[in-house]
Amino acid sequence: MTDDLKQKIDGSIEAYRAGNVALSDALLREAMALTITPEEKREAGTYLRCALGLHGRRDDVDVASLLNGVKDYLTYSSVAEKYFGHSGAWLSQRLNGNIVNGRPASFTSSELMTLSVALADVGSRLLSVSRDIKRSI
Repeated sequence: MTDDLKQKIDGSIEAYRAGNVALSDALLREAMALTITPEEKREAGTYLRCALGLHGRRDDVDVASLLNGVKDYLTYSSVAEKYFGHSGAWLSQRLNGNIVNGRPASFTSSELMTLSVALADVGSRLLSVSRDIKRSI
């Protein structure tokens, strides 16, 4: 991982802990823009999760409901593979609370953070393409 990427993530965490969510989000978007390959994205996500100390399952967050308005625009397999290193089925199991190994599948706090970063990255990319199209008119 590059020093610049690490500094952006660290800055994002500091801003988040200081209560400046807008700056934290902006720095995370900048950090993810520095990643190119899926491996770099996973490494950045792993670093972020470790730095935040996020562990444990979160059954209290209904991600499927939160994604309800945008799920038709997402390809679960692409998000799961690029940002988590898993299959689309893995992500779908967690979104739907499917029974896996005898208990409902759910996200850990760190996986929720990775999902948040992934959605911010996808959103940023969509906005960039939208701006490029608008400029070409």
